[in-house]
Amino acid sequence: MNNADVIKAELDWLEACIGSRLNAYGEAVAIDLPPAPPLVEAAPGYAGIVARLCLADEARLLLILALAPHVAPNLLDSFMIENSAIERRFTEFGGFIDPAGSGFRPTCQTACFLVAGDDIAQSLRFQAGLKSHPLIVEDLVRFDRRDSHEPLLSARLIVPEDAAEQMLFPG
Repeated sequence: MNNADVIKAELDWLEACIGSRLNAYGEAVAIDLPPAPPLVEAAPGYAGIVARLCLADEARLLLILALAPHVAPNLLDSFMIENSAIERRFTEFGGFIDPAGSGFRPTCQTACFLVAGDDIAQSLRFQAGLKSHPLIVEDLVRFDRRDSHEPLLSARLIVPEDAAEQMLFPG
């Protein structure tokens, strides 16, 4: 399995997770997200990084969500739907619309929504691990807050250019 196939499988999984979470939105029911696809551990690029860090499904979901704008920004379009009751986007989905017009960009809130939905206990557990997350420690994902007083969930998920190159274009 080459790197493009691995990333395609991860993006398909992200799409399935987004669909599952959105389909369950507003229902008082807990859901289990689809399991992550299997990886070829010796593969370079994305799979190699995931294997080296022993990332569990939740961390993989955060990583592929942050990487999606680089390879498949259209997968995030469903987060741009509006709440007809208030005529604006759903706050729960987080994210922001790129001012350059290139679509939705995820934030920590977007990741938290995917992982926890409206489960407060699960959301708090997810948030508690963000600052010391292996993806942050390894500088594969950065949290970009415009102001230090903003909530952490408002932080944009950024994949540094060198990390994106490692994952997308292994040498």
